[in-house]
Amino acid sequence: MILLLNAYLLSVDSAAAPKGSVSMKIINNSGYPIELYWVNTFIPIPELIIQTKPIRNSSDTVINSFDTHQFVVKFLDKKRGKKAKFIKGSRDEVVTITYDDEKKSLIVRQTTKFDEIMDTIAEGTYICSDLKSTSFSKCVADIVYEDVNRITDSKERAAKYRDILSSRLRNYTCLDDTLETTEAISSYDIDLHDKTVRVDILQDLINAQVWTVDDFISLEECDILMKHGAPLLQRATVASEDGSSVVSESRKAQQASYNFYYQK
Repeated sequence: MILLLNAYLLSVDSAAAPKGSVSMKIINNSGYPIELYWVNTFIPIPELIIQTKPIRNSSDTVINSFDTHQFVVKFLDKKRGKKAKFIKGSRDEVVTITYDDEKKSLIVRQTTKFDEIMDTIAEGTYICSDLKSTSFSKCVADIVYEDVNRITDSKERAAKYRDILSSRLRNYTCLDDTLETTEAISSYDIDLHDKTVRVDILQDLINAQVWTVDDFISLEECDILMKHGAPLLQRATVASEDGSSVVSESRKAQQASYNFYYQK
């Protein structure tokens, strides 16, 4: 059994976005932590697949998904028992989750950049309503221009940082028994309890380090870890361009999670 220690790897989610997918930003303004599930409707009995780690109140996360995919939002605290459903559209969306105290229900509001522009036009039309002819047109155009310019600047800024980070990307291959392990650039021995183990250093950069340890645990110990840990695994996330954690459809890794509210 090989233990692979992987310290902080830089990743750019846009480079791994599935073909044909569109971005979806989830904003939690419900007052409590929530969980986001994808509804797998491609099987006879639909299954809920959790998409991210719990989303704290007043925070957000971004994932890539597809038109017509269905999602369910639930409170992390199962005692609250509230949930809401929505269907992904064909455009990049911002999905805002709020809670209606009077109706005791979660509210989902989906907006796109098109919706934002239309709201800006409506606002500009109202502000400029007292003007006539060309003055009215110029007034509305100036208001809309500010919004469009802000979106353009955001895209240019994202492209700038994508280009800066791209030179730091490295190809990491998940477990494949047919592949040879990368030759170690250096090694050292450490005493671990009653035995000495060899640590091989495969990569040693400022932003990424990789070590391996052969026979770190026995196959029997590994079976125990798998039996206990498998039910706690969730789809692993990567860092997106805006610094949030994003589920990547192309990443096969799983990450362990622990729900401090309900598991002991």
